[in-house]
Amino acid sequence: MKKILFFSIIVMLSSCSLFDTFDDVPMYLDIPSVGLSTTTGQGLNTQKILDVEVFADGFSVGVFNLPAKVPILSSNESVEISIFPVIRNNGILSNPVKYPFYEREDYSFTFEAGEEKLIVPVFKYRSDAFVKLICDFEVGNCITFDFDENFDLRFEQSSETDYGDFCGKITIEESNTFFEKASFEGIQKSSLTSNIVFLEMDYRCDNDFGVGLILSGSGEPDFPAYKLVLNKQENWNKIYIEVSQLLVSNNIESFRVLLGTPTTTTSPGSVWVDNIKLVHF
Repeated sequence: MKKILFFSIIVMLSSCSLFDTFDDVPMYLDIPSVGLSTTTGQGLNTQKILDVEVFADGFSVGVFNLPAKVPILSSNESVEISIFPVIRNNGILSNPVKYPFYEREDYSFTFEAGEEKLIVPVFKYRSDAFVKLICDFEVGNCITFDFDENFDLRFEQSSETDYGDFCGKITIEESNTFFEKASFEGIQKSSLTSNIVFLEMDYRCDNDFGVGLILSGSGEPDFPAYKLVLNKQENWNKIYIEVSQLLVSNNIESFRVLLGTPTTTTSPGSVWVDNIKLVHF
């Protein structure tokens, strides 16, 4: 079954309208927050799940912003609940999607009208998802491919992070404002078993910077393909970036994760990145 179905646009529903025609008293799911559990090799458990989609007995109740109080109606003695994590694709608030690489959480409750059930889902990556940790900077810097051939401006280890001991930091000066740096290791496109590919990354920045891929093919020069530009961000932020469409060409054989300034900036400042992951099926 094609996994592309996960990318149907999620319509934000108003919970108060779902039950306007019912006289029955609902049970409520109290979901104050959610978490993420990772295993060895999957990196830290940073996440930015802003909403959940809730199913009761196989039917969608709706999408709810966290924290949420979800009304549930059932004529059965027990009710089966499934909760799916919803993220903002490419960091766009108006583009919520069920993240295809996180497993749903299932619960079974005795239906009790008027009662509240406290749930704090802790999601995990699906068993068929491949999570490649590009760089967490704990044991060194992996963003060392100087596509710009500027060897004087590089990412360095920095302790200015909320995650672990180190992150990567690049400092942009007035006299040295342009950079394009990429991950040391090239990733073979043949290792991808589907056309759904995401980058995950934690970051903050004094300057806007671009994120994308350097694409490589036989007999072709390496090509920088930017997916989006991230705006100034004072506090650490998590973003999920879909790069699937950058890889559709049959000429692409391998690629690297790219961080850079797609246009020359004259503003000095720094960019901090951490927990860069490539996730695919």
